[in-house]
Amino acid sequence: MHYQEYLLTCMSEEAAELIQTIGKAQRFGLDDDFYNEAPLLAMRREFNDLLGVIELLLESIHNTYNIDYRAWVLPELIEAKKKKVEKYIEYSEKKGTIG
Repeated sequence: MHYQEYLLTCMSEEAAELIQTIGKAQRFGLDDDFYNEAPLLAMRREFNDLLGVIELLLESIHNTYNIDYRAWVLPELIEAKKKKVEKYIEYSEKKGTIG
């Protein structure tokens, strides 16, 4: 396993940990304190852990392929995703699955 493969493994693990905290937030609420840490705070921690590994990977990609890792953040793609999510929220509201 080389360095980038190691980081990919770490990234998948961190993403899974974020998913786990999202599940707890869905089941128990964002401010629940059963685990001595509210899911909202756990999500923030896991989100930043994931970002840390992503930055390491993108820095490695920069060093290997000379691609500036900051070029990976594309505001137009982020905005397009937000609009798509909002579109499906509206559809779900019409269907009565959220309200």
